[in-house]
Amino acid sequence: MTILVELNYASSVSSPTQSVYFGINSFNVTGSTWADGRLMSPFKHKTSIKSWVQSDTSQTTIGDVKLANGDGELDYLLNKIGFIRVFRWPGSGGLGDEIAYAKVDKIVADGEKHILIKLKNPLDELDVPLQTNVFPASEPSEGSGLSPAPTNYYYGMEGQTRPLALGLCYNIQPFLANRAFNEYQCHDSEVFLVQNVYDNGISVSFTGHTKGFTLATDPNGTVVAKVIGGLNAGTNTQRVQYLIPEVMSRAGFSSYNSTDLTDLDTGYGYRYGYYQPAGTNQTALYVVKWVLDSSLFYMYAEPDGEIRFKAWEKPKITADDEMDVRNVVGGINIFSDEAPNLTLSIGASKNWYVYNQDDIAFGATAQNKIDMAASHLSVWKSSTPIAYDTSKDVYDSLLRPSVDALAVSDRLADIYSVRRNFYAFDSTKDASIGDTIELTYPRFGLETGKNLVVVGREIDFINNTYRLTLWG
Repeated sequence: MTILVELNYASSVSSPTQSVYFGINSFNVTGSTWADGRLMSPFKHKTSIKSWVQSDTSQTTIGDVKLANGDGELDYLLNKIGFIRVFRWPGSGGLGDEIAYAKVDKIVADGEKHILIKLKNPLDELDVPLQTNVFPASEPSEGSGLSPAPTNYYYGMEGQTRPLALGLCYNIQPFLANRAFNEYQCHDSEVFLVQNVYDNGISVSFTGHTKGFTLATDPNGTVVAKVIGGLNAGTNTQRVQYLIPEVMSRAGFSSYNSTDLTDLDTGYGYRYGYYQPAGTNQTALYVVKWVLDSSLFYMYAEPDGEIRFKAWEKPKITADDEMDVRNVVGGINIFSDEAPNLTLSIGASKNWYVYNQDDIAFGATAQNKIDMAASHLSVWKSSTPIAYDTSKDVYDSLLRPSVDALAVSDRLADIYSVRRNFYAFDSTKDASIGDTIELTYPRFGLETGKNLVVVGREIDFINNTYRLTLWG
């Protein structure tokens, strides 16, 4: 068995694609296809799963493809674009078994003797602005009810981003689109539902329309609203299987596992709310991570470039596979999961505009005065004892219902009811992220076997070796 790298390259997006093959040694792949023996070690794919509890984030990286070029014969590849496919050869297909795929970021010289094919991390493709819909100079009003409709003039906002509401958002501050008719916008397209509108804490009447609402009377202070954002696949975006695809779609990204999202939604059923005011913009990656962190979910990219989604869970009772001392190369590095950011206090129903108490109208209800001056409408904390000290800070989640915030807090308490460790080692055997491995080893309390979750995986494609990190 050997490794084969297929580089599909072109001078520009509109240019025809050509293919060239590389291996550690020159060999005939199939028919007239030959691999040029210029591939140099190492060439690795690495995934590390971490949560906000551990003061880190999950990462996936794919290394550079390094090619020998002392004779300069590969200079023609410099600055080309394209993608690579990686195969184990021979295999079931003509080129072998495909084990990895990645887009080329750039091809550059590394001194006079090598070139580097720098590859794009799939997660980095989400590091783009979430919102691309912007305000025009003007457009017809939607809330006046007059025919012909008057014009909204977006003075100073032309070219800036429109507001964006995903899921059910509490106490957002909408954009005033037309002062003459008190027309407010809170989404860039159709709003699923405007539930309530408040004027300095007082509930006021409104008329719903496409992008937001219109007040029946002039406001006396700062207006906020409770809004369910846009549609996705015929439903609103409160749930993870609809919210994340909406974000992915806006980012122009399609290489992700939608079945994972459906499974998470079926298994947990959490609901969310995310709001982005007019003139501001976060990246799609930022929003997806916030949704996942709020739920104790995580994402990573497989070597084939597909993004996967899973829940942070304790090791399963029944392991997916077994390993023992024969699979451990050079010993185990054990270190404690210190969980430095662990808190059981989870905020529910994030308040997207926090009033100063002095600004809340005298006639507001006592509950409104509490709700509108708090970071979250409620905070929930598990009563289950844990084996760690916890922070008193409230986690700023995007979860909406209190029952969901309590469920996440209970999951955290259950996970950290005992002290947890990481176990890192070079392995003769591969394993998948999220799998439970029964590891037996003559030290570290592993003598009779212990179930641990795979939270780190590094594969060296050329040497066909693995480095795993287990947790439990």
